[in-house]
Amino acid sequence: MREQIGATPEERWVIIKVSGDEKARLKNTLYYSEEMVLLRQTVQKSNFYPSRRPWYESASRDSVYKTEPYLFQHLKITGQSYSVRSKGAVIGVDTVLSSISEKIISTELGLKIEDGAEAFIFNDTGEVIASSVKLFKEIDIPASEPLVLNEQVKSLINGDRVIAVSNQNDWGPYDYTQGGEPEGYAIDVLKIIEQSTGIKFEFINGFNSRQLQDKYLKGDIDLLQSVAGVKTNLGVKSLPVFTAQLAIAAKDDVFMPNSLTELKQETVGVVSGFGMKQWLFERYPDLNIVEQPNLDAAKRALYLGEITYLVDNYLTLAEMERLVRLTNVHVEVLDAELLEFSMYMK
Repeated sequence: MREQIGATPEERWVIIKVSGDEKARLKNTLYYSEEMVLLRQTVQKSNFYPSRRPWYESASRDSVYKTEPYLFQHLKITGQSYSVRSKGAVIGVDTVLSSISEKIISTELGLKIEDGAEAFIFNDTGEVIASSVKLFKEIDIPASEPLVLNEQVKSLINGDRVIAVSNQNDWGPYDYTQGGEPEGYAIDVLKIIEQSTGIKFEFINGFNSRQLQDKYLKGDIDLLQSVAGVKTNLGVKSLPVFTAQLAIAAKDDVFMPNSLTELKQETVGVVSGFGMKQWLFERYPDLNIVEQPNLDAAKRALYLGEITYLVDNYLTLAEMERLVRLTNVHVEVLDAELLEFSMYMK
């Protein structure tokens, strides 16, 4: 954490204050000694608004709210927040996931390192949120070469502006989080763009897919990524970033179609907010589509029989196929045109 906020060994406490309107918003960071003597302070431009964060938006007066793991804006590390709404304010307390991981290493549990014990903490969806070992990453992306940009383009991307980008919680393998850390193919593409152009991205997660689109429409998010098809109300569309096969999931005792044209009034679940519903309606206007707030909710609805089918791209649904002995769910590729996924920016 010290490294993230630029604190020296003598600096034991930090207070961060953010104030000002949209164009003149500033972050004032004050560094104190152990005796609470102010040692120095820094001032930077900021786009941070507590009222736009998941812990603030969902806070209640009746009970303490706990967020899913998400990326802290100031520290750029992952954690969870606890919040409660009072008469005139929202009070929040953060827990850093790395500190939880430190508490479950072998020596903290009274074991020897050579015992080879490994500890994991899961949330209710099966996601690992803390571990005594570093999670294995399959691919290390090599550093990208800078692009040669003309002066007009340089003038557009230079400066202190940071572009807020949507990051879904559970839409693997393209756009998801691992313990609050942005992961996936689309995230890797955006990081390569950062390296090669100098554009600064800030990933916004901790919200469901429907909430992310709502925040984009309100202007709290600048760039909505991994959107299927064409949505004219979302602004300027990029070229397709990736393509994927359309697929369908259903329980093993349900008829599995080769094409969506074979379905009548059966309920078809899709994830809300990222273009799938509109893409399907344009091609299959008779489908009985039921939107779900995120992929995890859609899977639950399928398991519980609230929807008959779940439609998305094949790689996203393939995880359910691997768990077929536990879930009795099968996944099939549909006879349909390829899905194209793009980014949108106003």
